[in-house]
Amino acid sequence: MILKYGSLALILSRLKWVARNQNAEVYGISTDEVKNLLDFHQKHKLSFTLLSDPDAKVTEAYGVKMPILKMAKRWTFIIDPTLVIRQIDDDVDPALDAQRVAEKLKQLQAGP
Repeated sequence: MILKYGSLALILSRLKWVARNQNAEVYGISTDEVKNLLDFHQKHKLSFTLLSDPDAKVTEAYGVKMPILKMAKRWTFIIDPTLVIRQIDDDVDPALDAQRVAEKLKQLQAGP
């Protein structure tokens, strides 16, 4: 998931709490350089991994790179343990994302 910094910390912190309670992991990915992500990680005391994609190859591969800009759209991907994408949310609302993810994780873990 790639978001503006202010909402990124809030959303990812909420998602990390959800993940701990549902046997899941949270990662954030950004087109920012490692140094900037490290500063952000330390400033917000995050307890999960932020990944740097400075050449935007990953964001482009996932279809979230904004045209012209080296930035990504605000999307959330739920990927299962076999690395299959099970859910894509392309309308991320910072206030609701953790709740939406929690509900989808419960649904996916409950099975068909």
